[in-house]
Amino acid sequence: MAVEKLTESERRDVERRLGRDERAKLLRDYRLASMRLMLLDYDGTLVPIARRPEEAAPDPELLDLLKKLAADPQKPCRNH
Repeated sequence: MAVEKLTESERRDVERRLGRDERAKLLRDYRLASMRLMLLDYDGTLVPIARRPEEAAPDPELLDLLKKLAADPQKPCRNH
């Protein structure tokens, strides 16, 4: 699924973190990219900072969003 097809909740979350201008640039760059590299910080960025690392767990919405990004047929994803 393409990043353009995020749910309204996912769009609001991205806008809250990035702002409209940054989001527009990210989407434009994503659409134009023939390849992509996404470096994602986990504890404190994708999920709240936890007292112990094993408590830093993604919520279902985050997992769904990451699955959508990884499943984009126009931009193959490799997990490393």
